[in-house]
Amino acid sequence: MDGCPGGWVGARLCADGVSVLVAASLADLVREAGPVAVVGVDMPIGLPDGGEQRRAEALARRRLPPGRKSSVFPTPMRSACEATTWAEANATLGGTRFTYWTRIAIPVLAPSFIGSLLLLFANAFGAIATAYGLTGSSLNIVPILLYAQIRGDVLHNPNLGYALALGMIVITAASNLAYIWLRRRSERWMR
Repeated sequence: MDGCPGGWVGARLCADGVSVLVAASLADLVREAGPVAVVGVDMPIGLPDGGEQRRAEALARRRLPPGRKSSVFPTPMRSACEATTWAEANATLGGTRFTYWTRIAIPVLAPSFIGSLLLLFANAFGAIATAYGLTGSSLNIVPILLYAQIRGDVLHNPNLGYALALGMIVITAASNLAYIWLRRRSERWMR
């Protein structure tokens, strides 16, 4: 028996072959299998003390085709699970500072960092005061053009102002939606 997207999957050995069963819960799967002598659940019991692979995992990995070998993941070492920091767990597993940064720290921090940049972009994109204060009206950037259309300059074109405003709303909304997605992605590490 093993967990699967639909609940639990099990294989029952019969005299005429193997039958595969799927059920929503483990109890339902055992009930559906009927009377059996032994029930085995794909769940390692205990954690290895050293870096050795479990024999069952190594044998299962050898029997799988090349694209599926990674689906049998190794059971983590006890010392890595008891580590108080990710850097300590990385060192316990033989990782270097480089592997810590490339495989742990940067993937964990990247969503928050990119999300912060998106918020800064959205804020700067909509700010008129800084752009106007630094450049006057000599540069044709979106906030200054929109300000000119709202204020009613010589070339007053309300439709251009509406189009610019809509474009700014769409870009700012896309930036904020990307930030929300990245924030949710980074929050999964906090659980």
